[in-house]
Amino acid sequence: MKQIIAGILLTVFFQSATARDIVIATVFDGPLAREIVSESLIQQEIRDLVGDEFQVSFPQEWKLNGGWSVNGINQQLRNALSSETVDIVITMGVVASHLAAHVDELNKPVIAPSIVDVQLQQIPYDRNSSGKKNFVYIRHVGSISDDLKRFHDLVQFKHLGVLADELPVRAIPNLTKTVDRASKDFGFSISMVTGRDDVDNLADNLPNDVDAVFIAPLLRVDDSDIQKLANDLIAKKLPSFSFFGQQELRLGMMATVAGRASDQVVLARRIATNVYRILLGAPAENLNVDFYESDRISINMQTARAIGVSPRWVDLEDAELLYDDMVTGARVLTLAEAMARAIEANVDFQASQVNIDISGDDIGIARSSLLPQINANSSYQTVDKDRASPQSFAENSGDVGVQASQTIYSDDQWANYTISKYLKSSTSLETKITLLDTLQSAATAYLNVLRTVALEQVQKSNVELTRDNLELAKARVQIGDTSRADVLRWKSQIARDRQSLLAAEADRLVAETELYRVLHISTADPIATSDESTSEVFRELNREESRDLYDNPLAWEKFIAFQTEIAVENAPEIERFDYLIKAQDRQITADRRAYYVPDVSLTSSLTENIERSGAGSDLSGTGIHDDQWSIGVQATLPIFTGGQLRSQLSKSQNLHRQLVLQKGAETERVETRMRSALFNAAASHSSIRLAEDAAAAAKENLELVTDSYSEGAVSITDLIDAQDAALAAQLQAAAARYQFLIDLVDVLRAESNFDLLLQEDGIKIWQQRVKATMQ
Repeated sequence: MKQIIAGILLTVFFQSATARDIVIATVFDGPLAREIVSESLIQQEIRDLVGDEFQVSFPQEWKLNGGWSVNGINQQLRNALSSETVDIVITMGVVASHLAAHVDELNKPVIAPSIVDVQLQQIPYDRNSSGKKNFVYIRHVGSISDDLKRFHDLVQFKHLGVLADELPVRAIPNLTKTVDRASKDFGFSISMVTGRDDVDNLADNLPNDVDAVFIAPLLRVDDSDIQKLANDLIAKKLPSFSFFGQQELRLGMMATVAGRASDQVVLARRIATNVYRILLGAPAENLNVDFYESDRISINMQTARAIGVSPRWVDLEDAELLYDDMVTGARVLTLAEAMARAIEANVDFQASQVNIDISGDDIGIARSSLLPQINANSSYQTVDKDRASPQSFAENSGDVGVQASQTIYSDDQWANYTISKYLKSSTSLETKITLLDTLQSAATAYLNVLRTVALEQVQKSNVELTRDNLELAKARVQIGDTSRADVLRWKSQIARDRQSLLAAEADRLVAETELYRVLHISTADPIATSDESTSEVFRELNREESRDLYDNPLAWEKFIAFQTEIAVENAPEIERFDYLIKAQDRQITADRRAYYVPDVSLTSSLTENIERSGAGSDLSGTGIHDDQWSIGVQATLPIFTGGQLRSQLSKSQNLHRQLVLQKGAETERVETRMRSALFNAAASHSSIRLAEDAAAAAKENLELVTDSYSEGAVSITDLIDAQDAALAAQLQAAAARYQFLIDLVDVLRAESNFDLLLQEDGIKIWQQRVKATMQ
């Protein structure tokens, strides 16, 4: 009998609902500075869902607020419930939802989306529904105690300050009991500070020994004041946890587990679904109240760094990190700036420059043998007086002297001098080779950082997608559309995806380490890369002016021939052999002249006696003088050396022949390197478009399969396969552009010219030069 009466009543309600406009009243706790869920979003979701089936309106006169008082909220509830005009009431405030749940009898459907904690608020709950006539609410699975525990696990504080609006604390007495119970359960003390809209007063009333702060929803306070509060807490080095959600995280709070934009949309759709089902005749008391939000913690890493908090690895693994890629005080370097920095600071290049100085020293050493050589000497001796005589040695004597020599001509010494100058020129070219290698290493390292960052972002997005699919599987399990096996399969998948993310992160760190090494920068002086600088290069090379140079087979062949010719002309590796061959030519000449050109030198010496004493020191009457001098010219020509001259000449000729062959081999290597680099660049350039097409197709396929999975039309295996295919395609697309630029760097290295990247108009100058030469 009761079922028949209920059916008649529902039919009457349904018929009356379709006969006129449906008026929905909203009851707020008071004038809001911020909304937990956007009222306009809720209204739009309701209108989109009911369509033309019902005429739903939200009159301004039925947008009620209780003036931030319990009595005022109760009065507005009574007004909405007693009105014959209002069909459905939505309580948008925390206190309004709480008070509606405790109204003895509700004469019309009431939807309460702002229930904080079912247990502490003593909200009716009966097997996933309220069981209370005309009452449906949204039970956010989880509790304040859960949030406090998550915050404590993250920060390990000892004294927690809680900042809360005074109205919910007064209206829901059990809130303070829950706080006290959490304090005992978790082993930390809690001090609650309540207020209205004065954030300065709230912060100032915190006890001095508080080492962390939990911020309850402060809906009377606007974003600017929340940001000011966050800055104050940062200045005090206090970790903060927002119950409100990610909006406050972006304003400077440190952590939260709520308030994601996607969750807000889902919540608005849940409210709209409840409205629609009620309009279709479903009893509100039988509607599902459970609402599962992601319990994944979000951390503002910029705030964490500012207050000196470093979360544990286990917390970072599963956290959503905001501003994780922002390095405090990091200098942003463009690609050209990084290459210029490498020239200034790279240790390998600096070491190679020292070789030029060493070669200069070798020239000085060789030149010195052609200049006068002057030596001074002194001696003192004592001999047995029995042996002493004026004709030989005095018993005690001391002499000083000077010797001078000058090479009049020595072909070997002149050859050594000339060869050392050739070798210095060769060394300068070796340094140029190191310079080019350094520029290539810097550019490649820079691009590798950008590439690994892009790949890491793809892996992050894939992990987030897997999380979304895990939540989708949980939702399907709740409605009985699939088994728990899908949830477990997604948990396994997310573990594997996180492993891939960790590997991508390691690749990025390795790439950054290599860039720091090449640029000779300490990790204590962080730098940041700029993708815009490389994007400009890519855009310029994709312009029609550039593509015309190689856009057809004939032009491509000409372009290859031109680039190969330029590579051979510019290559210091080849030019270096020219100087080595010249040096060897001079050595051969010297070896030939050794048969018939003598070494001629002038020598002279002067010795003065400064002391004679003892036996034999008296030179009177002997005609012997103390001082001696000599001067002479010496010519030396080898007559017989046992075949050394012949072998030396043969060796020099063989070395010359070897150098000529090595130059030829190096020329071939330069040509091959240029052709290979061009082929790789052409392939990677074409791969960009193909990879992007593949990624777009795989993404569209994934969206279709995801929709089918949500409707139960395909299995979890089909969705995982589609996601894996999309991931592989996205990784290829993300890497393709950077691989082309790395191949372009190889082309520039083969050309021995990096002006295209280093000069401001390098690409235009290159285009003009190529066009002028190829025409």
